Amino acid sequence: MFLKPLAFFFAGATFLSCQKEIGDGIVTTPSPGVNPHTNLDLSTKVTAKSISGFVTNESSVALQGVSVAIGNATLTTDKYGYFETKDIEVIKNAAVITARKTGYFNGIKTYIAEQGKSAFFRIKLLEKTPVSNFSAATGGSISSADGIKIVFPAAAIVTASGAAYSGNVKVVARWINPTANDLQMIMPGDLRGIDSLNTVKKLTTYGMTAVELTGTSGESLEIAPGKKATVTIPLPSTISGTAPSSILLWHFDESIGLWKQEGSATKNGNSYVGEVSHFSFWNCDVPAEYSQFNCTLKTTTGLPLAFVLVKISRTDDPQNQAYAYTDSAGYVSGAVPGNSTLKMEVFSHNSCGTSFYSQTFNTATAVVSLGTITVSVPTVNSSTVSGSISNCNNAPVTNGFVNMRLNNQNFRFLLSNTGTYSFVHTLCNGPQNVLFTAEDLAGQQSSSPVNYTINTGINTVPDIKACGISTQQFITHTARGVTKSLVYPTDSFSLRQLSQGFPTYTAQCASIADPANYITFFFNPTGISVGSVVPVSGLNSILLQPASYYIDVNDPIMMTVTEYGGPGGYISGNMSCNLLDRTPMGGQGPSFAFTCSFRLKLL
Repeated sequence: MFLKPLAFFFAGATFLSCQKEIGDGIVTTPSPGVNPHTNLDLSTKVTAKSISGFVTNESSVALQGVSVAIGNATLTTDKYGYFETKDIEVIKNAAVITARKTGYFNGIKTYIAEQGKSAFFRIKLLEKTPVSNFSAATGGSISSADGIKIVFPAAAIVTASGAAYSGNVKVVARWINPTANDLQMIMPGDLRGIDSLNTVKKLTTYGMTAVELTGTSGESLEIAPGKKATVTIPLPSTISGTAPSSILLWHFDESIGLWKQEGSATKNGNSYVGEVSHFSFWNCDVPAEYSQFNCTLKTTTGLPLAFVLVKISRTDDPQNQAYAYTDSAGYVSGAVPGNSTLKMEVFSHNSCGTSFYSQTFNTATAVVSLGTITVSVPTVNSSTVSGSISNCNNAPVTNGFVNMRLNNQNFRFLLSNTGTYSFVHTLCNGPQNVLFTAEDLAGQQSSSPVNYTINTGINTVPDIKACGISTQQFITHTARGVTKSLVYPTDSFSLRQLSQGFPTYTAQCASIADPANYITFFFNPTGISVGSVVPVSGLNSILLQPASYYIDVNDPIMMTVTEYGGPGGYISGNMSCNLLDRTPMGGQGPSFAFTCSFRLKLL
């Protein structure tokens, strides 16, 4: 549990007790007195070596099929909730990662990118919880179970196009607790904001909220120009005593990944109350100067300390804290409080209650680089885990990975060119039970989960065979005599529910290399089994263009199911029919054959 967090984002490592003092090798720029954060450059780009992470729900359950936008790339999370892109160009001072899934608020992470460096994130998506409805014509007051209250004046709602709206308004609202121990996974951005002087500041949050307004037909709604709604945001009692009586309000700009100052709020008991002119994420914050921080953490044997929890706090205000995870190379970087004496602590993968290492260092408003720190991991908590992965032919898997699941949290380790893996793991209070799953990407095969207990010292996991469970996903479709194929993971695959509460699935698959190769269609899996014949709707494909078409009523599109594993399994099938072109005048043109066969992973 932490209070008044100043969240920042690291990308890399694990360490416990350092042989090299934190203060050694510090490099700082620019010159004293220069503010590097005025009129922040949001146009210069760098190429990140890789950006990866896991997306889960609030209960840490992996979410598959989440669309993740990074730079000019759009990815889809796999069954582990994992995403990764390599050699991606991003904005240097504010690289943005946006995770989108129907029924959830967008999960957005922002970080200061560095040329040739990697970044790793864990993102938790907040479910959109309906709060209440009110009449736009008369206005109304709504309250959420977690303490958010919003008062809307009469005739104050418009559609996205600006037209007046007088119908019923559905309000979805969530409070984001500033003392939550997983705040860094839930909140948008990296708690940097642009103030009224166009200067970028580090923010101390006292509470956030996410709000969405929709109409009776599901259309997006907003507050009308010149109107304002009054918002009440809860203030935890543990920080209420030190909270300022008046505080600045900031809204989140998803396009640049930063908060923007707009208005203020007044403390009223254990709440802040303020007026807002539009809805998105809103934040009650105190701004301050910041410094950019980085270091690389390795063991005495040269192995990176990967995916461990790092905490930084101000020594004069220990409740002012921030957390982040190291990346696979042991590298961490991000924005931390400037002009401060800070304490860095490192925890195990399990976020054990006691840190294994702590050290103080000082910041100004410049870049603080601690270089490479050699870490001596205490023997009582140290373990090295290694093993090998083979394929169905008993040969080493060179294009694949092993996934470790620990307490509902996933970790991914790539394989060497000889099919081996090795990593350092830290324990809390004794052995830990984990699940290993190995995947052969080239052979499109997976192992079943393998139970293993990690102990102190050297752990050699018996060879795991990535074989027995097919992970193949493909779509092959033909129209007007032209055939194209899409294959996962080379291409982008998504099979997800249209919205929560509706069983209809949408299949959306597209070639990453060839934007003209895509196909979408809808089907309802309710009650189906192997051999079922299911109607398909919403068919769209570049192969059906440019002429518009319609389906011959005597030959509708029906999908024959050849494999069905239910949620979490795979569905295979095929379909065929004749389609008719439309003439320019709207009449019937010549017919053409359409066929499709596929295998897709169900959520």
